[in-house]
Amino acid sequence: MVERPTGMVIEPSALPSIRVGVTQQFQAVLTLDDGTSPTSTTEVSWISSNALVASVSTPGGGGRVGGGGGGSDGIPDGLATGIGAGAATATATYLGVSGTATFTVSTATFASIFGSGSATDSVTVSP
Repeated sequence: MVERPTGMVIEPSALPSIRVGVTQQFQAVLTLDDGTSPTSTTEVSWISSNALVASVSTPGGGGRVGGGGGGSDGIPDGLATGIGAGAATATATYLGVSGTATFTVSTATFASIFGSGSATDSVTVSP
């Protein structure tokens, strides 16, 4: 008998922020009707709520929103990549059961760089 999913949790479930160009790996943890909780399989599909903010990879599609990129192309399933500033939700679905994780993507900026200009000076960068 094939066990059916009864619930799903995405880990991590909420992140404060990632930066544009940075990735975050999400993992789907299923609860099956026999009480076990395996981690995600290649049959879990992933999608981002906002294609302008982040993509989330899913099996067989190269890491694009709703198309993905696990399995044969070498991109892990559930890998979110920051594209532009804003908020997004990564949603995983398996046999009609879904789980979500919300995160924001921010642009990297520097508030200041200190140094006197000498070739021997160290440079301190602060956000």
